[in-house]
This record gives sequence, C-alpha cells and structure tokens, in this order.
Amino acid sequence: MVNLRFVCTLSIAPRDLRMLLCELKYQNVTLKPFDNVLISPLFSRSETIRLVKKLKEDGTIRNLYFDSGGYQVQKGVIGYHALYNHLLRFYQENDWADYYVLPDYPPTSLDSPEQVQQKVRLTVECGRQFYWELPSHLREKTIGVVQGRSLDEVHYCLENYKRLGIKQLGFGSFGTRGSDSGVNILDERSLESIAFIRRHYPEIRLHTFGVGNPPTAYILSKMGVASFDSSGWIKAAAYGNIYFPFTRAYNVSFRRIEKGNGALNEDAFLQLKDLTGHECPFCRDFREISKSRDKRVLHNLLSMVETVESINEHPQVQSVISQWSPNYSKFFKVGKV
Repeated sequence: MVNLRFVCTLSIAPRDLRMLLCELKYQNVTLKPFDNVLISPLFSRSETIRLVKKLKEDGTIRNLYFDSGGYQVQKGVIGYHALYNHLLRFYQENDWADYYVLPDYPPTSLDSPEQVQQKVRLTVECGRQFYWELPSHLREKTIGVVQGRSLDEVHYCLENYKRLGIKQLGFGSFGTRGSDSGVNILDERSLESIAFIRRHYPEIRLHTFGVGNPPTAYILSKMGVASFDSSGWIKAAAYGNIYFPFTRAYNVSFRRIEKGNGALNEDAFLQLKDLTGHECPFCRDFREISKSRDKRVLHNLLSMVETVESINEHPQVQSVISQWSPNYSKFFKVGKV
C-alpha cells in the first residue's frame, strides 16, 4: 500500500508562516508539517514565494508543489486562458519546485453536463499544449489534472495523459458547495472516479486536490491515493474549530459552547484526546485553545500529520470515525475500506 502524503497548502502571510515555524521549534515539536508544501504562485505574494524558496533551499520543505490556481478559475477570479499564459511564464522562469500542476478548468456542481464536458476538454487539450511548451527538464515533474463527472470523462483525461507519458495525476472533480461553489467536498461520485483511476491505472501516482480533513485522509489512503493537499487546518481554526486524528472539525469557541450549539465541551475534548492518543503543546489547556486561533492552527496542523503517520497503526480508526464523524463512515463501502 502506498504511504499517504499530506501536502500542506500555504495561503498565509510570510509573517504568519515564520511565526508557526518559530513556535514549532520553540516547543521542540518533532513532527514536520511543512515537509510537503503546495502554493499557488500566481496568487501568492512575492515575499511568500521568496520565503518558500529559502525554506526549500534549507531543507525545511522537502517536496514543493506549484499549483496551477485552477481553484481561482472555478471562483471566477481569473479567466482560464489568462491563467494559462501567466502560469507558463512563471514555470519557465522558476525551475526549483518538485511538482508542477498543469493548468485546469474545474467544473462545479452547478455546471450543466455540456459545461462540464467543455471544461474537461479544455483542461486536457490546453494541458497537452502547455506540457510541450515547458522546458524538457520540467515535463517529468508535471501533474496532469483529471476532471470530469462521468467515468467516460475521467477515462478521456487518463488516456490523453498516458499518451504524453505523464506518471503523476491529480484528481480535482469533487463535489462542491458554498455560494460560489468554491468548497470541495467528498462524495460517492468522486470516490467512484478515484476507484476507477486506481483500478485501471494502478501504476499512476495519484494526488487529490483541495479536499482533506482527518477522516477524509483515512478514506483516501485506503483507496490507494498517494497524496492530498489541504488548507482545512487553518480555515477550521479561523472559525473556532479543531481536529483530532481521524475526526471531523469540532467547534471549541466559548461563545458556541455557551449557546449549546453542538460544540465540543471540555469533557468531550478530554475524551477525544484520550481516545485518539493525541497530545501536543497546543492543546494542553482547553481554555487556551478555545481562545487562541494560533494554538488551534498549530494543533490542527499536527493532527493532520499525526493522522497520516498513524493510519495503519491506530487500533480503533473506524470506530473513532463512526462515533465522532459518522457522515464519513458511509464511504467505507465505496472505498472498500
């Protein structure tokens, strides 16, 4: 079985990243949450790119992914052809990353079948052209993006990338929600597509884009996914939420607890710590993690890494998920977990 890799999506200011690194070092944390990092260079500050390059050079970052920024196309921030041109120029001028995601045009759950088909064809045809415009030494580092609702569309992507000789693919057609359809969610259709890819192309190293919390990581690992990226650890913290290994996000803000809105109280918090065996410097005090966004960020980040590192070792994974994240247990059958 392929060891799952958690790729930390960075979309924070350089000052905040330096603070996180300093705090991890100060607390003598041995886990390395920034071993694998993904950034969208077209939508990152120049200072962020310089800092990431420095961290890559000093070994803090071992595997660096340059993302195409297709999510921004999905949200309507930039047009697909504009993204293509800017991305090509950036890739040609920056050859120090380990992985380069080809440009893609992600469908949303609101798209008609005709719109989805058009986006899939653009992703593949323009991705093929983009591939040949890259310097030869970067082509072997590319990740082709698989989009599509139907298995026929997924197969169309696979066949075209296989002809190019691309060995690494990324799946991006998850269900979406939110007012702008900008939030990826795990659903049965997307898991069936992933199972199809693994069944027909087992030699391909498969990455999944923009979906990931601890129970999702477990499901993906059992389906043979090699890596996934997520920024959920920081988004959850901003809303007062925390993860534990193999659990969904739970709110711990005192405001929610006082209103009784299904938040995690201290007793349940301690129960989950005991059940998952998690202990880190940032969740020692319930009141502190309830009040401090930074402590929630760091705790969530370590919970993600701990989940991935203990997937095949924790004796009660499915029990933890079924009890504390029951909406995910329905995917056990789909993924043949």
